[in-house]
Amino acid sequence: VIGVAISASLLPPAVNTGMLIVLAPYSKWKPDNYATTYDEGKDEYVTNDGSNYSTHELYEMAACSFVLTLMNIFIIFGTAMFILWIKDSLGSNIKDWHQVSFWDKVSQFKRSKALPTGRSYG
Repeated sequence: VIGVAISASLLPPAVNTGMLIVLAPYSKWKPDNYATTYDEGKDEYVTNDGSNYSTHELYEMAACSFVLTLMNIFIIFGTAMFILWIKDSLGSNIKDWHQVSFWDKVSQFKRSKALPTGRSYG
């Protein structure tokens, strides 16, 4: 579950970054394939789908997506370090029977919330 959550937060902005970095020069090099027209007033190619993103704007959006990816990485790393620090500092105070008791309560909760078909929620 944790791996799915991490990949769900990291992959979309990382993929968006790559797509925008590739799209920016492609829209300038191959304007016919990108369905663009040349705007003489702005001296740039603009898309025909109404978005009108210039190459510079595409690079700006890619930079924002990259920053979001880096922020996600640092937040995940910082949270993991904080949780491990808490576990390390409190781990010696928690007896084994407290941990067993905790997991017994978790499994009892899951059994009480089981679906009628025998499947559980988690």
